[in-house]
Amino acid sequence: RLEARLKAYESLPQEERDRLRRQFDTFRALTPEQKENARRLFRRFMQLPPGRRQVLRREANRLSRLPWPQRQALIASPDFEHRYSPEERQILHALAAITPNP
Repeated sequence: RLEARLKAYESLPQEERDRLRRQFDTFRALTPEQKENARRLFRRFMQLPPGRRQVLRREANRLSRLPWPQRQALIASPDFEHRYSPEERQILHALAAITPNP
């Protein structure tokens, strides 16, 4: 299983590998309390229905490519509010807050 994940990682474009590496470095730099909060956030995310997880994963990836001020503006937009439930918005906001800038 680990070999399969490593193969998948190695097959990614360099830009995507760099982004994943930054995310890993960011997580590693968190305090134990922040890491636990991130784990709780992930568990909340995993409790969503599979279809919604896929939608939120795409949105989180889109947000991760934006600088923080643009992320905040998008999350605060009426369109964002209409597309996502309060729980989903909270998850996306928290994810955006712990994702490094591009």
